[in-house]
Amino acid sequence: IKKDGSVIWTEQINVYMFNSNGELFAIEGVVRDITVRKQTEIDLKEMQLMTQATLDSISANICLVDETGIILSVNKSWLEFATVNTNSWNILGVGANYFTACENATENDKDAAMQFLWGIHLVFRGDKDIFEMEYECHSPTEKRWFMARVTPFDLANLKHKRVVIAHENITQQKLAENSVRENEERYSAFLNSTVDIAFIKDEGLRYIFINKAGQLFYGKTQTEILGQTDFSLLDHEFAHNCSLTDKQCLSSNALVVNIEIVKNKILETRKFPIKLKSGKIGVAGFIRDVTDIHSAQKAIADSEKQYRSLVENSLVGVYKTNTKGEFLFANIALCQILEYESP
Repeated sequence: IKKDGSVIWTEQINVYMFNSNGELFAIEGVVRDITVRKQTEIDLKEMQLMTQATLDSISANICLVDETGIILSVNKSWLEFATVNTNSWNILGVGANYFTACENATENDKDAAMQFLWGIHLVFRGDKDIFEMEYECHSPTEKRWFMARVTPFDLANLKHKRVVIAHENITQQKLAENSVRENEERYSAFLNSTVDIAFIKDEGLRYIFINKAGQLFYGKTQTEILGQTDFSLLDHEFAHNCSLTDKQCLSSNALVVNIEIVKNKILETRKFPIKLKSGKIGVAGFIRDVTDIHSAQKAIADSEKQYRSLVENSLVGVYKTNTKGEFLFANIALCQILEYESP
């Protein structure tokens, strides 16, 4: 304790002086102030504890490995996962050799383990700044996926290289991705089962989806169509008309129904705005070949016209009344018979 009452750290060497009778009569000593060094050690210890606490708060399983594969440090998540998954190739304790564990992986995990080991060596050699790979690590009770990542441990004055290995559980992300993919597959299967053309275009009116009916109509594969606009697939006039209704759909933010004649076919298009994954608005639609329907309607109209012409020009009177006897229709011959003016 100094004169002012403050406390310092000292390093002290004492020499005990004894007389000829073996009695202690004096103590000589050397004292050195090591407060700065001691405070540095305390600060370093606190930093280590804070660093470990930070690592322990991270959900990913993390360890520090040297060039020989020895695990130097792990976080809490790593230890907890190791406790539950003692047979997993990527879980080991401090002092164990990570490289050896990869090489001794079980048959089911061998390919993934060796691929990851190769990635670790790439980072150690400096061939890659970061190595990442996704792998399966299913347990007997649940399916699990992880993202493994290797990054250099850069710290000044380190004599030997080290890397940080992290395994992040991405199961929820994978399940969500699988669910989206399954929904898209069902969606595609549904749209591919219809004879109507179904499509989706992005905000630049480029195709990002086209069903099999559309591919057949254009005479091209899906790969050849996706990313293209109508101007790359159709004659200019038809492409121009398609572009106009696409833009009308986007500007009005509403359903647009149109009839177009292409290659002697009558097509009914129904286009509507759709929100894309990017958050932008594109155009989706269905195109139906209504040629047969229009032909049938025209045939019916022509037939009705011919029938009416025959009735109106018949030499006998033809009429139609309601239940009250009021005329609803009378041809010219009947009007002449009854001496009424022609209807």
